Amino acid sequence: MRTNKLFNFIFIAVVLSLIGIPGCAPVFSELQSARTVGNENVELSPYYSSVSFSNDGDTEGIQNHLGLQVAYGVNEEWDIRGRYERIWLKDSDGSDGEFGEGVNIFGVGPKYSIIENRLAAYVPIGKAFGSDGDYSDTWELHPTILWTTPIEQDKVEVTLAPKYLIRFCEDCEDLVAA
Repeated sequence: MRTNKLFNFIFIAVVLSLIGIPGCAPVFSELQSARTVGNENVELSPYYSSVSFSNDGDTEGIQNHLGLQVAYGVNEEWDIRGRYERIWLKDSDGSDGEFGEGVNIFGVGPKYSIIENRLAAYVPIGKAFGSDGDYSDTWELHPTILWTTPIEQDKVEVTLAPKYLIRFCEDCEDLVAA
């Protein structure tokens, strides 16, 4: 019991310390916990998210995401996960605030349970594609740590997912996200 309280305290301290760090809206938002699906089990997770930006009291929508994540349990510790996501970006011309045509994202990668249901490593690699732009330089690798802590007796949990975005393109900077 003492270990669980210490784990929760450290988790909350890390979350609070990361709140002030500027970041980016990663294309592979981690809408998952550190849990693996188990040997030969399959999990399908549809999702929707919306990303906004706030500055000086003004909040503006940036992009909307709709996707499906699929997980297959290789064994109790390993999953293989695939993800398709459609992202609609807000038009940058500032005309009417409409969302444009968008982009498709596909990614796949392994997830390994380090501490059962609490800490996992996930390393997806993915690429953007679509008909409305040049996506030849959009390969990215996202090494991620998934740190999950229960809030209400394993009925409610919170996951912190810091990641390092490695972008495989000329003149691109790598990024950090959480």
